[in-house]
Amino acid sequence: MRDVLCIFSSDRVFVVDMEYIMRDEDYKEGTPLKRLTVKRTIDFWKSRLPFGMGFAKWRNFLYMFGGNYPSESKSERDKLRPNPQPESVLFGYNMFEEGPPYHAFMLDLTDDTSEPVRLSSMWGPKLDPMVEVIGDNIYVLSEILLSGPMFEVYNPITDKW
Repeated sequence: MRDVLCIFSSDRVFVVDMEYIMRDEDYKEGTPLKRLTVKRTIDFWKSRLPFGMGFAKWRNFLYMFGGNYPSESKSERDKLRPNPQPESVLFGYNMFEEGPPYHAFMLDLTDDTSEPVRLSSMWGPKLDPMVEVIGDNIYVLSEILLSGPMFEVYNPITDKW
């Protein structure tokens, strides 16, 4: 299994190969530390991925859930969050450019040329969800109540919610 470290920013995921990181017992005084090697960068804007997703690494795959597609007319800062709206508009989904965030994607971390693949959609929208892997399931909890279930369990083996 390939060891990688995923570093998330507001609009990118950096996949760092951990193969060449020196172990503590291998370190000798005065030896320069090796630099982290970024194997690939996934740019949300260029890949047409939503912002505000939740992430989980399961086996050799990166899973991405929820989020919102920003409008191209928004400033860079405003692209990161939905428009501030009154609750009635928020719950009516008027804030979303391409519908509510039911999105789920998977990226193969062993293939440096792979593109994110869309998975089966969640039952309820999730914006800025908290995501955790336990066993062979991925648990997704929305931080913002939109509609539908706030909490869902995804089985990556069957691609079922």
